[in-house]
Amino acid sequence: MASLLSSKLNGVFTLAVQGISKVVGFLTKAVITLVDEVVEVVSTLTAPLTDALTQLPVIGNTVETVLDSTTGLLGGISSGVHAVADKLLEGDLLGGVDTLLNGTTDLVGQSLGGVSDILDSVLETTAPLTAPLLSLPVVGDVVAAVGQTASNLSGLVAETGDYVAGIQPLDLVSNLLNNPVATVGGVVQDVSGTVDALLDDLAPITDTVTSLPVVGDVVATAGSTIGAVNAGLYDLGTQLSKVSPLDLELSLPQQYV
Repeated sequence: MASLLSSKLNGVFTLAVQGISKVVGFLTKAVITLVDEVVEVVSTLTAPLTDALTQLPVIGNTVETVLDSTTGLLGGISSGVHAVADKLLEGDLLGGVDTLLNGTTDLVGQSLGGVSDILDSVLETTAPLTAPLLSLPVVGDVVAAVGQTASNLSGLVAETGDYVAGIQPLDLVSNLLNNPVATVGGVVQDVSGTVDALLDDLAPITDTVTSLPVVGDVVATAGSTIGAVNAGLYDLGTQLSKVSPLDLELSLPQQYV
């Protein structure tokens, strides 16, 4: 009797969740469709202005890159919301949540990619202005180092964007629940790898600064310390990632297993 009642309650709850999901999906679809139409109208009205801005000397390419990145970001948001709404309209709440989380990481990754594109465009635009400075003593080395470092950082931002876009949030949560220690270890390794890449990207400017009196010694010491700490962090992540759920059960007192 109890099991029959429980089954009926579960059925009612499932139907209720599906109904609510469909209503939310319908409203979401209506709102995002309206927003799409408004964005399209605004884009059409401002097209002459944006076309004129992209034709400006020197900054035209950068303006075009910013506009392209913004357009792509808005398109990504629209596509993501439509995808979530479609899942909800099917009554698939879990699928909607999964789509929302994946869409969020994709959007963050896309945003970082846009930042990288803008930075590359700025570097390309300023190259003719900085070129004469490269032949100057001392200043030339600093300018070259700053330019190379900025280019390296642009690449790192793009790579980070790709990494974030590839994250599957629900899979990450599942891994945390099934094997929290190893999952944290993997994240620690990823963070350490990013820091290591950042240090490599900063090398052109730090190498230049280390040749300066007084300040150079401080920068060199700081760089060595950060590198050593980061190496230790990576080793810690490596050891944690080797821990299995069985290892945890064997290490815990019997009353906690």
